[in-house]
Amino acid sequence: MDIADQIGSFLFDLTVSNNFPVLNNILNISSQFNSQYGNYIKIGEKIDFEFFTNTFTDTENSLTYSVSQLPHWLSFSGTVFFGTTSKNDLGDYNITVTASDGLSNVSDSFILSVQNHAPIATTLPDVFLIFGHSLAYILPSPFTDPDNDTLTYTVFDVETGVIPFWMRFDKQTLQFSGSPKMDDIQYNATYKGYFRITQFV
Repeated sequence: MDIADQIGSFLFDLTVSNNFPVLNNILNISSQFNSQYGNYIKIGEKIDFEFFTNTFTDTENSLTYSVSQLPHWLSFSGTVFFGTTSKNDLGDYNITVTASDGLSNVSDSFILSVQNHAPIATTLPDVFLIFGHSLAYILPSPFTDPDNDTLTYTVFDVETGVIPFWMRFDKQTLQFSGSPKMDDIQYNATYKGYFRITQFV
């Protein structure tokens, strides 16, 4: 107040703003996950995945993270996903991560695919056994598995459903053995073997 009891005033504009959180498209979560695990997760595979802290940025505030569409076997804490798949978890999961500064949100999604692939068989050569000789034949790695799962083998004759009683098959070494006697086989008998492969997952 001046000596003349006059009051002066002025106006000014006050703007309160909030910068939105931003997704770094170069470091999107999908590319990070695929870089670590490839295009799919195998059955029984353990997941321990943490996305980079600069995947989402905010110039003013700290960020908190939440997820949606999270499968029951997968957990999330902070920026880390962890869990282990089972044979009941086959399928594709579209998981969304949301970053929030308390006022605004930004999200990014990635697909987590749990797959299992059947073993692949190769053609086996015919085996000829001269009567009076012993059979000692080891399978030359007839099957491969795209997922590197453990495989087990069973064998049987396609006509009888079992291998001849004089023949033995070792599932560990994949070796056939045996010594047929005169009464055990017919003249020029041919056994049409069939291999059944089983995956342990």
